Amino acid sequence: AWSEVLLGFNEFIEKKLVDEAEILPGKIKKGNKLFENDFFTITENKNWIGFECKAQKEGDVTGNILFQHQNNLDSISSALFEEQYNRRQLFEGFRFGVKYDQNEAGLYDYGTNHLLAKYIWGISPSDKYFDKEKRVVNIKMKKILFPDGIPKKNNFKLLPD
Repeated sequence: AWSEVLLGFNEFIEKKLVDEAEILPGKIKKGNKLFENDFFTITENKNWIGFECKAQKEGDVTGNILFQHQNNLDSISSALFEEQYNRRQLFEGFRFGVKYDQNEAGLYDYGTNHLLAKYIWGISPSDKYFDKEKRVVNIKMKKILFPDGIPKKNNFKLLPD
């Protein structure tokens, strides 16, 4: 019947998406917590790094988790970082940032000024991305996007947006 074909197709698409996508909405179900504080939790499993981001204050869920500080980036500026913050924040030499809000999340390389991955709720809506009642954003990214290693416990900073 048509309903069985549609169900099979939807299962195929879901599996293909998980296998091929580099960034997806949602939590890592089983994994190791790398770090947790009042505002975010970073979790990993074999293939993914997950970010659970909570509201820092009343209002929107928004921020930027900066990580992998590199001394050689301390004395330079990042055009991408400056574009995002319009000189409201000083670039402090963190190579990567997971910049998020209720509508989208992206992984940015501030050392090379490149966007590495982006999820946009308006293009691919998912209840797994933003929990309105808890005011939490959940996003996971494939480890392959982190060529220099995963975020380390003492090598990150959370910026408000």
